[in-house]
Formats: sequence, structure tokens, C-alpha cells
Amino acid sequence: MTGLCADATYLYLSSTAQKCCYRYVAPALTSRYCITTYAGLYPTRDIARDSSSGWVWVAASSSSYPVRAYKSSACQYVIGTDVVPYAYGVAIDDEGNLYISDTVNDVIYHVDPYETGLETSTWAQIKFSLEE
Repeated sequence: MTGLCADATYLYLSSTAQKCCYRYVAPALTSRYCITTYAGLYPTRDIARDSSSGWVWVAASSSSYPVRAYKSSACQYVIGTDVVPYAYGVAIDDEGNLYISDTVNDVIYHVDPYETGLETSTWAQIKFSLEE
């Protein structure tokens, strides 16, 4: 299992063996429910869930698309290596901004996933360098 995130009611857990994201009722961890599956994506590293859209963002060790967003078992969105070369961790803030850690380059990217100009220079900035 990789990836864990929570909101006020649920805990979300990513399973690499089953290639899906499970939702549990928190804090008792009851009523397991598969909210989405990751078709063709393996292995996953981390997840984050955007409560406003319902999308589950997944960081994976994919050579072409290291970050993908899923909803209802369908891939809704991809972020390629031209924007984020390596993805290890993902998190979403209250405004829906996506943060992606890149452990190979020691940086954290701040990504606006809903920006219309999908170019590296406009929607993925190095927010924090671990070497600073």
C-alpha cells in the first residue's frame, strides 16, 4: 500500500496490489469502498484527493506520465514528464492547488491543475528547493 490522505469523514488509501483507491469511514476504518481504479498505472507512490472535484491525484513511477487524476475509474487528467520529470508525493491545499515532490531533483512543484495554458512555464513552478 502507498499513499494516504484524509478529509473530515473519510480516509483514502492507495493499494498497489489492487491498483485502486479505497475509501474508509474514519476514524473507525470501516466500510471499505473502492472509489476508483488505476487502469494501466503501476506502481503508485502517493495520492491526494481534491474534495471539490472528487479527483484522486496519483503519483506513480511512470516514465511518461508520473502524475494522473482519476475519478470513477477513468483517467481524467495527466501531467507529463515535460512538466514534472519525477513525482513521488502529491498533496492538495484548500484552494485546490496541487503540490508534487520530485525526489530526484530535490524540488517541490506548485501546480495549478486547472490552468488553461498548459505549459511548464505557466503552471508548474519550482516552489521550494530542498537544497536551499
